[in-house]
Amino acid sequence: MDEKKSAAYKNLVAEVQKKYPAYGSNFKSKLPGTASIATPETKQIAKAFFDKLGNLESFISVLEKWGLDCIKTSNDQTTQMWALNALANAIADGFDLDKAVEMNLDSPVQLWSAVVDKQNICREINLYTYWQGFGYADKTPKIKYLLVDQDYGSFFDDPDLIENVTKMNETGQWIAPDESNAQGTGTDANLHKLFAVLGYDLFKLNDDVFFTNFCLGYCHGKNSGGITKTMLARDRDEFKKLCDILEPENILCLGRNTFKRVFRSLTGFNINNMSEYNNFLDNNTCFPATCGRITTRIFPLAHCGSIGTGKRSFEKQIEDWRRITKITSQPSALDDISDDDDSEEIPN
Repeated sequence: MDEKKSAAYKNLVAEVQKKYPAYGSNFKSKLPGTASIATPETKQIAKAFFDKLGNLESFISVLEKWGLDCIKTSNDQTTQMWALNALANAIADGFDLDKAVEMNLDSPVQLWSAVVDKQNICREINLYTYWQGFGYADKTPKIKYLLVDQDYGSFFDDPDLIENVTKMNETGQWIAPDESNAQGTGTDANLHKLFAVLGYDLFKLNDDVFFTNFCLGYCHGKNSGGITKTMLARDRDEFKKLCDILEPENILCLGRNTFKRVFRSLTGFNINNMSEYNNFLDNNTCFPATCGRITTRIFPLAHCGSIGTGKRSFEKQIEDWRRITKITSQPSALDDISDDDDSEEIPN
């Protein structure tokens, strides 16, 4: 184990946890009218926030975006009382109102640190890491493939997933995906098939594979879509830190937006000539970038979910991944690069 990498990874996880407001999945079970844990102080904070918004409709709308349930009655005063109590309970249970307010109330998706019974269960950098990459800090293995997706669906609406993550934290033992994970034509099922092209079984924990989303918070809200450019940009610096720690040989980017953000994070440049992404993929296999002490290859790829396979057939995506095997089976011939230029465009 590389103790410096282990410490750096743990510090980065803690940094991300502090960045996002706490969202406890148990808040939904604390309906107003049940035993209140609110205090006079949290009730005052909730009332001040209500007064700032100015009306009950806006207040309820914001609380619902945050996943806080409110009892609605025909009497506005009673509804307001329950709504204030819901927010005061949540704040008393660890909900960080100030950070939540900072994070774009108008977005259909919110990003949180995952808290259950006041304990932050985000022991890894990202939810996706619980599939591949779990326990990195204990072994700090060499990473051959870093898979990057854009974001994950609503974590807080999946009690089985929360239970598995909690068990993995408690025991330190990886839990394999359910067999249904490899069935159908969704993202996870197709990843099983695509990584098989690279020679990997995703029903096993592979030490040299690491999964993450570019958005490092835990999602609440829409299960797909809704992630804004602002939300993606928010984690650019932390993603760069993660890559400098992992020093992956190859980075596999699912989808155009993911590739654009990864490339910008690691090189400082934007790529703006990807309006015809299929043509771009046909003509561009990989790009070099510096991660820590090494030069890595960044692979732009189509997303293997239902929308992505509708734009680039899964058969064509398999061909793309076969190209990866040919390239990565050979020693890297990429030269080291270091470029402090902050310009937006890739130089000719």
